[in-house]
Amino acid sequence: ANTLKVRALVNDGETKNVDSVNEMVLNEWNFVAGTITANGEMKIYLNGVLENSINIGTPDVNNYAYYFGVHNNGGPILSGYIFQGYMDEIRYYNRVLNGEEIESLYHGFDYEYASSAWNIDNQTRRKPIFIINNDSGQALTDYQVMIDLPYDSDMQSDFDDIRFTASDGVTSLNYYRESKTDSSTARFWVKVPFIPMGVSNIYAYYGDQALASGSNGNGTFLLFEDFSSGILDTNKWFTNKFANSGSASYSIASGRITFNGSGWWGIYIASNQKFDKTKAYMLTYYVNRPSHYSSASCEDVVAICSYSNTVVRDTSYYYQPENGFNGTTTCPRLSEVYTTSGRVRKSHVVNVGSNSLITKPDFNIEFHGCNYSSYPIDYSMIMFSKYVLNPPTYYFGVEEVR
Repeated sequence: ANTLKVRALVNDGETKNVDSVNEMVLNEWNFVAGTITANGEMKIYLNGVLENSINIGTPDVNNYAYYFGVHNNGGPILSGYIFQGYMDEIRYYNRVLNGEEIESLYHGFDYEYASSAWNIDNQTRRKPIFIINNDSGQALTDYQVMIDLPYDSDMQSDFDDIRFTASDGVTSLNYYRESKTDSSTARFWVKVPFIPMGVSNIYAYYGDQALASGSNGNGTFLLFEDFSSGILDTNKWFTNKFANSGSASYSIASGRITFNGSGWWGIYIASNQKFDKTKAYMLTYYVNRPSHYSSASCEDVVAICSYSNTVVRDTSYYYQPENGFNGTTTCPRLSEVYTTSGRVRKSHVVNVGSNSLITKPDFNIEFHGCNYSSYPIDYSMIMFSKYVLNPPTYYFGVEEVR
């Protein structure tokens, strides 16, 4: 039966071929690549993915003709063995491309034209990170890309030497290291100035064993707070209490803000910075509560509200544990019942849109205490970033050595 599979074939007196597992897509452009190594390993790739491989033994190095789009066994080309379709951008390399290079070519990036400039003299290694922005429907500016970077033996074990640059290999990019496991993996957020539609790249540099960390949350996110100063940063936050807040209070220590005391959750901090409600965002933070609380006895209360000024909301609300927020006069809440004890990472997509509860064109972010009296709850590492539906993905290229 006729199929749309692709085949790589050699004939040096004996026919040897390897076929793709999957079929090509009819009436669309498909990317096909084949390689043969010096030890006789022949591979076939379809749309950047390795499909199949065989070992053909030591290949014959005599000068034979190369055919594209036909099946030729050394004799006349038969009409039934001619590819019925279009072929374009045919390339022949005098070296074997690896899988990362082939995947990059599929996405439109050519290593042959990669930047040769290096950003930091004492860094000995770099690795391209390819960002694929095919599904968001738009080019992105100053977008925070979250990257989980595996450890490499040339890196410092704690990832302090990691730096990121733009595709020119020179322009430094702001980044924040959210978490790490030494000699295993680290999670970074990188602020990329411009991500076009399609494929683009940045670089991760490493190898300088004396370099200290350059992690910078304030330079990376729209709003960032790690409470490292031990006091509330009034350039970022203001605080207020509801009339029924009782003895509710907060304290800051060890990189956390803790809400304490009786009076339900009536004390809160809110961002000074306002955010455009027509845009989408991602709010990521860590929350912690003691393990002896039952699953229904405490919620982390994170809300978005519009303000006339720093102390007067445009909406008022009082939380009722059995009924949720009171009627339609509430600020939209992002949090949910907190059923896990200990420190938990949470992420919420903030997409206000035409929500009628936000009466201004912009909004502030609020963090509250526990919804039951006298139960302490704390927050740490608040990260507010841009967000698009179907955000960019990424993959790593081949390590380059200086």
